[in-house]
Amino acid sequence: MLSKDESLFVRGLLPRLKELSFSFNVFFNLIKAFWKMHFIGPCVTVFASA
Repeated sequence: MLSKDESLFVRGLLPRLKELSFSFNVFFNLIKAFWKMHFIGPCVTVFASA
C-alpha cells in the first residue's frame, strides 16, 4: 500500500504550484537531514538509485 506522498508521486504531473510545493518539501527534508548529520560526527552518506 502506498503512502499519501507516494501515491501523489506516482500519479503523474500535478499543477505547477503543487509540484513546486512537493519539490520544496523534498529539498527541505534533505537539508534537514544534512544539518542533523553535521552534529552527529563522522558518518557516511550513500546516494544511489535502483
